[in-house]
Amino acid sequence: KGFCREATVEELTNARWVPLPRYWVAEQFAEKLWEDVKWESAWAIAFRDVTNPTNERTMIAAFLPRVAIGHKAPAILTSRSAREVALLVANLSSAPLDYCARNKMSGTSMSFFILYQLPVFHPEAYASWRLDGRPLVEELTKIALCLTCTCDLLRPLAKAASHTPEVTRWNDEERFSAMRCVDAIYARLYGLTREEVDKLVKKYSNMSFQRASDRFYFNNVLSRYNAYAELCPSDGPCKGVN
Repeated sequence: KGFCREATVEELTNARWVPLPRYWVAEQFAEKLWEDVKWESAWAIAFRDVTNPTNERTMIAAFLPRVAIGHKAPAILTSRSAREVALLVANLSSAPLDYCARNKMSGTSMSFFILYQLPVFHPEAYASWRLDGRPLVEELTKIALCLTCTCDLLRPLAKAASHTPEVTRWNDEERFSAMRCVDAIYARLYGLTREEVDKLVKKYSNMSFQRASDRFYFNNVLSRYNAYAELCPSDGPCKGVN
């Protein structure tokens, strides 16, 4: 009926494991499609078209290997570097942007005309920001690539981004913590107040999280938001939003 089980922890921690597709096309056919759009990398970025404002996340974007994908996983093609694209994935995966996305939705399709309306930062917008004395762009890129490069198929992405280790072992607790870092950082970059963050995390903590309690999510984001106070200068939020 089209249903599939969730991957087990053992499978996710195995860098060689890959999910088995339900449908297949000839490799030559898929390669020709990538060549037709002049995409040369062994990786790409796509987002999920079928979604809903009531889902845990409305905008779901991710890196993927150079494989065949259908129209329900539209690809985002760009001439930007792998490290710059990692910033885009982090931005699209953040709770503040997702909140905007779900308020744009009136149906179940994340179409490009909705994607174009979302407030995404230019890569250059991160240049003057620092976290714990280090360039914020480096920290965010590292987080995004650690969350992404968990299997052998994405080693080419790690190499293109000069990221080490090329494969990060899957760890649920570390991933949860890293994703909350992303949420808190972007809350600061978008210039959200403490009250706005409180409203945001309460909304998301009411969703059905599988590996953490609502209260832990709530406290984790707020504590990191408070810790990242130095990210937000007195003259307002980060500039450079599309």
